Amino acid sequence: MKKSVFLLITALLLIMPAVSAVTLEKPRFGAADSAAFNVTVTTASAATCRYSGINLPFEQMNAFDETGALSHTKTGVTLSAPETGTDFFVNCSAGSAFEAGKFELKFDLTNPVISKISADPAPVVDAPLETTITLDASEKVFCKYGLTHIYYDMAAVFGEETTNTSYKAQHVFSLTSLQDNKKYNYAFMCRDLANRTAAVKNLTLVVNTSITPAIEWVKPETGSYLPSQLINLSVKTNKKSTCKYGNVSDGITSQAGDFNTEKNNHTAEISVAGGKQTYYAKCGFASLDSLTDSTSFTVDQTAPALLLVNDSSGTAKPEYSPYLDKLRYSFNAEDNESGIKLYNFSIWKSGNKIKDWDTTASSEGWIMNLQLTNKAKYSFMAKAQNKAGLWSTTKESSGITTDTGILCDVTCGGACEPCPAGEACKEDADCESSKCVSEVCEAASCSDSIKNGNESDVDCGGACDGCAKSRSCSSHGDCASGLSCVSGKCNVVEHCTNNKKDADESDIDCGGLECNTCEKGKKCMQEEDCSTGQCHKNTCVKKGDIDSDGVGDSEDNCHEKANANQKDADKDSIGDACDEDADGDALTDEWETRYFNSTAANPDGDPDEDGLTNKEEQEKGTDPNEKDTDGDGHTDKTEIEKGYDPLDKKSHPGSGLWKWAAALMLLAAIGFLVYKKKPSFIKPPAQKQKNMHVDGYMPPQPPQVFRKHENISEKRRDMLEKFKENEIKDVFEKLRHKRQSFKK
Repeated sequence: MKKSVFLLITALLLIMPAVSAVTLEKPRFGAADSAAFNVTVTTASAATCRYSGINLPFEQMNAFDETGALSHTKTGVTLSAPETGTDFFVNCSAGSAFEAGKFELKFDLTNPVISKISADPAPVVDAPLETTITLDASEKVFCKYGLTHIYYDMAAVFGEETTNTSYKAQHVFSLTSLQDNKKYNYAFMCRDLANRTAAVKNLTLVVNTSITPAIEWVKPETGSYLPSQLINLSVKTNKKSTCKYGNVSDGITSQAGDFNTEKNNHTAEISVAGGKQTYYAKCGFASLDSLTDSTSFTVDQTAPALLLVNDSSGTAKPEYSPYLDKLRYSFNAEDNESGIKLYNFSIWKSGNKIKDWDTTASSEGWIMNLQLTNKAKYSFMAKAQNKAGLWSTTKESSGITTDTGILCDVTCGGACEPCPAGEACKEDADCESSKCVSEVCEAASCSDSIKNGNESDVDCGGACDGCAKSRSCSSHGDCASGLSCVSGKCNVVEHCTNNKKDADESDIDCGGLECNTCEKGKKCMQEEDCSTGQCHKNTCVKKGDIDSDGVGDSEDNCHEKANANQKDADKDSIGDACDEDADGDALTDEWETRYFNSTAANPDGDPDEDGLTNKEEQEKGTDPNEKDTDGDGHTDKTEIEKGYDPLDKKSHPGSGLWKWAAALMLLAAIGFLVYKKKPSFIKPPAQKQKNMHVDGYMPPQPPQVFRKHENISEKRRDMLEKFKENEIKDVFEKLRHKRQSFKK
């Protein structure tokens, strides 16, 4: 009986159709390039298949859109999260036989990226002529490479494209059988599991065994700082070599580590002394070339000293801060060997840490984006690290208390005064310029479409260009050329544009109450007439620099004459440009130039040898190059000593006696003439007049002064008039001069 049952079961198995393993055909590797896609599975024999997101009995699963043959397809499968695996269960039935499969579905909307390709060695300079390529990508990819950009003509980097294990984020493989003295330009192309393609990446590889040998220190780097005396030496050469090292240039003998091995990279661990060190490496090559290189570094085993941790607000009340979103800090540390690299700090409140440890390279600044409590005390804990990586001990600040009540004492904006340019802000109203950009007040400008700064209207007036007609102004200077400020508006005033000086103008079409101010050099009557703001001697000048030489009046040693160099040869605080005696020798420059054609005359010199020094000649007004300035035969000094005028040819010793004699003779002649003939111009003694009312009486007529008299001849009268007008005048002038000379 048992044997019959066994034979029956065997027969049934032979005639029943078998269902082989279910295979996922699409998407390949379960990765689609979009969120909606079709799923296709295959079986080796005809079957009916169903699917589900969880493992259910066949009857409870969903039917494929196409099934019953070897290929089974479900269209329009949609996933919600990219690159997140979703289970896809499949059960297939062929009569009473079943086969199940489980697959992971996902979609990828991002193209892969080849992040780096490198070759080592590169260039290839030693035999064997080969190198190792390392390719790094942003995700698992299958890659090909070649000397062309045609994907299907390229060689595979690793494995088969249809094999899941051939997809990697990093591929490392060898390039062999390279040719010497050749330059290769390789192209690399990669695809991810969703069949998305990365951008082509290129690599240039040079093969040249005749290249010049080179050496490079890798570790320690020159200028580096190390905290330990136990250090790693690393030297790299572009061609295979054997090397030696040492800390003196003429004693490079050590070969610890693999320095004695023929290779490109040589390393050794050694112990060195503290402080600044210099090490040398000498490498030999197959070409018999020998190269030497050096590196200098510092071993610093002393921790830095943290001197100060300060949380002062930097205001008039340094122990208080008006802010609830930031705290100010200041750190100070020193390290005499390697210097300070950075600070590590945290913030505490009543023994509780409110901000975890953070680092900063700045010794002072603000910690922002805090959430502080008003009327609470906070402190900083900090430590310093030197450039060798050693830390100082930790120090705590004295603490600062938040108090928003003092806000306007230490800040600006908001309810306080507007902030100047460069200060922090939250809105335009916080700024003097009414312009807050990226939470910082910007300076007012003439093109920001805002009335700010000293503008009288939007982007005009003040420091900007003049305003057009009808725009607001506060002075003539706010208006464009040809316009004046009248009743707060820029308008045309007729007499200010007629090319005449009229009305109350101080110069042509400028100055006064209605016209624009006058430019430098124009006439003015008051400061308000000038665009420069200063009127000097009725001329508009640069304010604070009358002579416009770039030196302010308060510092200028020559206010009214330009002298930018401020030269002052005689150090008398009067610039040479306006100093009558620039060299301070008591002789004016004009006098020296007039008589000597230079300013180098000696004040005590006497070039004409008349006994008068140059200084005395200048004081008397005489010629220093002439002994007798007036040419009267007497030296200047003789005339001066005897009381005569050295500049008057008629004034000299001996010239006065004959004049006195002539004067006496003339006076005698005048007396004689007066005695002989009384001229009519001499009034007779007054006589007592008779009664004007006596009949027939005619009172005598008064004498006619200067009337022609019949008893005075024409010749005599001419002589008297000539005498009066010339001689007497000349004589008395000489007498006056003589009297003055005697007084001296």
